[in-house]
Amino acid sequence: MTNRRDFLKGSIVLGGALLSRSATAFADAAAGVTVAPAPIDLLVLGGTGFIGPYLVRYAVARGHRVTIFTRGRRQADLPNEVVRLIGDRNGQLGALIGKRWDAVVDDSATNPEWVRQSAQLLKDSTRQYLFTSSTGVYYPYRKRGLDESVAPHLEVADPKDGSETYGVAKARCEHEVQEAFGGRAIVVRPTYIVGPGDTTDRFPYWPVRLAKGGEVLAPGRRDDPVQLIDVRDLSEWMVRLLEQQVAGVYNAAGPRERLTMPAFLEQAKAAIGSDATGPSRRRCVTRSPGGRRCRRRAAPSHDSRSRQRRKQGRWPPGTLPSVSNTPNGCQLPNPPDGAAGSRARTHACCGRGRGETRHVTSRASLSAYTIRRRRGAAGRRGWRE
Repeated sequence: MTNRRDFLKGSIVLGGALLSRSATAFADAAAGVTVAPAPIDLLVLGGTGFIGPYLVRYAVARGHRVTIFTRGRRQADLPNEVVRLIGDRNGQLGALIGKRWDAVVDDSATNPEWVRQSAQLLKDSTRQYLFTSSTGVYYPYRKRGLDESVAPHLEVADPKDGSETYGVAKARCEHEVQEAFGGRAIVVRPTYIVGPGDTTDRFPYWPVRLAKGGEVLAPGRRDDPVQLIDVRDLSEWMVRLLEQQVAGVYNAAGPRERLTMPAFLEQAKAAIGSDATGPSRRRCVTRSPGGRRCRRRAAPSHDSRSRQRRKQGRWPPGTLPSVSNTPNGCQLPNPPDGAAGSRARTHACCGRGRGETRHVTSRASLSAYTIRRRRGAAGRRGWRE
């Protein structure tokens, strides 16, 4: 049986093996990438974290000249052609003075002051500035179907709410870029980013838990949507935006077709060969408003249970719902023709368009819906589904 420690150990071993073959791996990856018709000089503020290495490697494979600006504290598997500048976003920007680039990707900031300094410094020495923001600017996500016409959240109501403070910080960073670059600014707002190199537990939790088998507690209701984007699709698509010289604000979310939590679980089960199931009966799993543990309710009659399921839209006892491919509007924005890479343009990232499921969801993407459901009309009760 796989546990999280074994999973992480395996990931570390695999990562070491990949690093030992980095030059060959990069050459193989670049072999299948077409060169851009007009190479550009690209500055990446960051480039050694999660998104950065994928973006840098793809940009070099496309024939672009890439410079990264970092503190020099973290090494990443990057091509030898990459120029490395050392500095700090916190005012130590001397390495950028007097140089020119065609485009800048800001991939390392959540501090509006840092973004203000770099944007003001570079506004006369570069054509475009792409800021990697987040759909967190819409927090607390009070409705579905949020698009770029919805104004971002700019004021913090609860300083103790980390999700809110993060979203507001990103929104204020966007404002600094737009103030400095105007119609030359690009703002990309990804949803939860998944894929190789993800250090969070948002996605890995699910395959690890499903691999254990048995009854699985799933959050929310059966129609709750799941949205995410693969880091490789996102980085390649951002490079294409710069090549096409588009501007504006774009939400980056996938998959193109609607994906629900039950559908994800069924696909993930099939991918890893799991025998996990839903529980055979419903149980109250949280505390009542008075603080006492909820009592397990007597199993209702068949007719009563059926009426409950129809009314609440919940999952049948002992099973997980079947996959539903009902389309919805969850897809990447559509810049001019050719601006998005083939995978990003067609499938965003759900299994990278080939039926794979190892990059299909992120655990935290469901938290907002789950919390609202459990604090709504049903009080503070949650049910094991």
